[in-house]
Amino acid sequence: MDNKNQDVEVEKINEEVENEQDNAGKIEEDKAAKTVEKLQKRLEKLTGDKHDLEEELVNTKSCLKHISRVKRP
Repeated sequence: MDNKNQDVEVEKINEEVENEQDNAGKIEEDKAAKTVEKLQKRLEKLTGDKHDLEEELVNTKSCLKHISRVKRP
């Protein structure tokens, strides 16, 4: 193989390597995006649960105040 053919072959291999690296990068980006999406959904659920618990706490405190007033003579 002469130098020109070797150069062409090396260039092809370099392009293949770059393409593989690009594909690997895209796969990692996709994985990261999916992970972020899952975490955002989880955070939304936890935030909703927190809001529900805060509401329940307020209602419970209100009930306790009412009960303590009723029990007093």
